[in-house]
Amino acid sequence: MEKIPIYTDRVFRPGPIGGKAYISHAIRWGDLVFVSAKYGVDPSGRLAEGVEKQTIQTLENIGLILDAAGTSLEGVLKATIFVKEIKNFSIIDGVYSKYFRVAPARSFIEVSNLLVPGVHVQIEVVAGMIKKTNEQVADNIR
Repeated sequence: MEKIPIYTDRVFRPGPIGGKAYISHAIRWGDLVFVSAKYGVDPSGRLAEGVEKQTIQTLENIGLILDAAGTSLEGVLKATIFVKEIKNFSIIDGVYSKYFRVAPARSFIEVSNLLVPGVHVQIEVVAGMIKKTNEQVADNIR
């Protein structure tokens, strides 16, 4: 099987000290997609304010990356959530639960620091390829 890097201009690709980091948005390997840990920035690189808005933007970004890989949030099998403060669990969980019809396996980990100042939450996922209907495929082409 071939490792296929996935990028999309619809999601900001930051670097730790200016520029772009040496990282793929995701890697597709066979029927699996491994999405790098993402956080809540818009395409221009502006960080969303607050835990709830960062979580929303993070999941939107992951959805765009999965779309570029040929799948969607429906295909998420496992999520790993890194947070600065465990006390934000209920806020993050409340947003997260609205994005998944079937809850993926998940880890929720408090860390002492995240790479970018002001980031409250980072999420990485592993997704499987889901079968798309002809109508869904046509929507992606338009």
